[in-house]
Amino acid sequence: MTVTIDRCVYGHVREEVLECSLHGFADAKLSTPRLELVACLIIAKLMCTVKNALNSPTVALYWIMNYGEWKQFVSHRVNEVVKLSEKETWGHCPSEQNSADIGSRGSLAVELKGREMWWRRPSWLIQPEDLWPRQKSLVPTTETCEEERKVAVMTIAIKEPCGIEKVVGISKFNALRKLYRVTAWVTRFCHNISRRNKSDRREGPLTLKEMIESEELWRRAAQRKLRKGGNYQQLASKFGLHEDQRDVIRCKGRLEHSEM
Repeated sequence: MTVTIDRCVYGHVREEVLECSLHGFADAKLSTPRLELVACLIIAKLMCTVKNALNSPTVALYWIMNYGEWKQFVSHRVNEVVKLSEKETWGHCPSEQNSADIGSRGSLAVELKGREMWWRRPSWLIQPEDLWPRQKSLVPTTETCEEERKVAVMTIAIKEPCGIEKVVGISKFNALRKLYRVTAWVTRFCHNISRRNKSDRREGPLTLKEMIESEELWRRAAQRKLRKGGNYQQLASKFGLHEDQRDVIRCKGRLEHSEM
């Protein structure tokens, strides 16, 4: 078989190769099934690389939409973008309808001459926004996670129990409901800083559950003082005091023996 190879330096010179043989080199210890497994691994890595490359146009959009704790380079630029514009106005133009992608893929001038999209905008761009291509949901990728600032969470154990009364000064409040609301915000803050995953953090207005939890915190704080009293055991036996599953002291009453 005669193979003709064009030289890229001397375009007008051709050389004939009379014989050509291809050799595949592999470790002699590897069996054919193992080599096939290596080939599967190469294909899987190639697919992963191509997939990440296809997802890269939405990486910057993900950073803007998910305004969070990014590393310095991304954080500064996202902050500037958010200051200069509303993040809701940003969107992703599909690659097959993006004029800029035509030039980035490499095209001849003859090909560009007949490409309507190269000379004009996408047809939907002059239409109302509700007729624009539907935006796909943004999902975190490897590239987006690489720019996420790592937060170190440190837990300190102390010998003396620290109750809510040592964090929130009860003497500063003259309304019980206001005390509960401030306590709920404090407990939410403590909850959020201990969560690395942003999806586990609490956002929005206070919920009824949070208000109930803050009320129970103060109830337990008041009952801790009762336990420290010297006559607690006497009161417990006299009134039938007991602790429920939430460590709240409760008193048994007559209704417990009723048929209700």
